[in-house]
Amino acid sequence: MTRCGRKPSRPQRAQALLLGTLAGLALLLAAIGLYGLVATSVAERRRELGIRIALGATSRQAIVSAALPGLALAALGVLIGVVAARLAARTLAHLVWGVTVGDPLTFAVAAGAVLGVGAVATLVPALRIVRLNPIRALRMS
Repeated sequence: MTRCGRKPSRPQRAQALLLGTLAGLALLLAAIGLYGLVATSVAERRRELGIRIALGATSRQAIVSAALPGLALAALGVLIGVVAARLAARTLAHLVWGVTVGDPLTFAVAAGAVLGVGAVATLVPALRIVRLNPIRALRMS
């Protein structure tokens, strides 16, 4: 039922399904792009992390120094995305029924997914580098 109490028509349902599918694909593409960007930037810092470990940094310190820039980038992207989505939601208000335009659960799930991908994208390459022998990490660069 819509806000005015009537049941949505078949074309409205089809439009909403199409819009939801495209939104899901957009989120998937954003996650893939974010993972590629952040994982590459961490992998490019292999030499720096190898030097830090060789000079006595603990594994935890190396992982934190590798992960913070990637997580900051993901958090900034989420912030910009939430603001843009809130602005765009008003335009799409007539296509949505059953939820409010600014549904906090939807925004939280999307933001959490992007932040989760950002965390995985920074931690996986950082853990791989930390497990390497520092000499080998320095030679690979």
